[in-house]
Amino acid sequence: MTEPEKLAGRMKIAGPHHNLVLKAKAGDAEAIAKLVKIYKPYAYQISRKFFIPGMDREDLLQEAFSAIVLAIKKYNPGIRLVL
Repeated sequence: MTEPEKLAGRMKIAGPHHNLVLKAKAGDAEAIAKLVKIYKPYAYQISRKFFIPGMDREDLLQEAFSAIVLAIKKYNPGIRLVL
């Protein structure tokens, strides 16, 4: 059993892509690419609201996804967020 599968067995994560997130956290480049492909249309729509004239939108999206990949690597599925 892989580490992502072990984690998934111990956790209850909401969301249709939690296995991809766990694989990405483990360093799976294919999982990261799939997550980018899935969420790029949404990120593009959001970027339209925050786009700075004169800035390349693709650069903005690349920066956003770079930050997301770093956050995934720091993600601790055992910690519950309570608001």
